[in-house]
Amino acid sequence: MRTTLAVAAVFLLCVLAGAAGAVSRPTPTPVPGGAGPRPSTEGCMREWLFNGGWRVQVTRVDPLTSPRAGWGVTTVFRNGLRRNASLHNTGVTQAFQLVLADGSVMDVLWEMRGGIADNYYRALPPGGQMVSQLKFFKGYVEGQRPTKLLIEVKRTGFGRGIYPIPDPSFRIRLDCSR
Repeated sequence: MRTTLAVAAVFLLCVLAGAAGAVSRPTPTPVPGGAGPRPSTEGCMREWLFNGGWRVQVTRVDPLTSPRAGWGVTTVFRNGLRRNASLHNTGVTQAFQLVLADGSVMDVLWEMRGGIADNYYRALPPGGQMVSQLKFFKGYVEGQRPTKLLIEVKRTGFGRGIYPIPDPSFRIRLDCSR
């Protein structure tokens, strides 16, 4: 009986000491002024990504020299819905961004001829696809290769009720291939 009580007492002391140690440990403080990346469907070049509404694939990244230095990112968008849809009427925003190796960001060229606007409003049937070269000039940094393409997709407004995942945006890593 004494052995059982002694073992129980030692066990209780160990539990209490462990709980006290856990309570007294300081919790890490988040670094002020920073934010993590937006949750997104993520993958590599030549890999099909699907957010419940659109299938997206990046097939090429090419340097551009005309009319000025920049980058061309060839993308394929495929309608994954059971109805006609355009990027515009499904919550895909105009905020296409290219992240360079040094962390700087380039915005997509937005114009009706030669830019993403050529295909942004184009309605595709279910399973239909379009190939588009996204052009990035603003913010070009000599010698910095792009590492990611970010495509923001909202679940509100036009995107309401379409996407089954919390954040249907895309993050496509350009420094890997599958």
